[in-house]
Amino acid sequence: MIYHHMRALAEISSVRNVFLVGGYSPESFSIFIEKMYGEFTFASIDYISDDSPDNEAGILFKYKEKLMAGDPEYFFCLRYKLCSSFALHKMLKFHKGLEQTAK
Repeated sequence: MIYHHMRALAEISSVRNVFLVGGYSPESFSIFIEKMYGEFTFASIDYISDDSPDNEAGILFKYKEKLMAGDPEYFFCLRYKLCSSFALHKMLKFHKGLEQTAK
């Protein structure tokens, strides 16, 4: 399931950093992350081990400094339990259109 998210993110060339958050030990994802480095060109793929209950907003707030390091222009938060066509290009285009109309 997570691979499909990674592949969708890789299709957007400006996505450089990926953070995976879960309740497992980081070692559990080390082989997966190494394989992702071999397949995609992300600058970094980090696993954040957090055993908080399903609370995405709380996790985003808890790690906001790490997630927003480098002042990214855009930020995608994908839920691993959801299947999607991952229309990330359309979402980004829509968001950029909103920025243009706001100026």
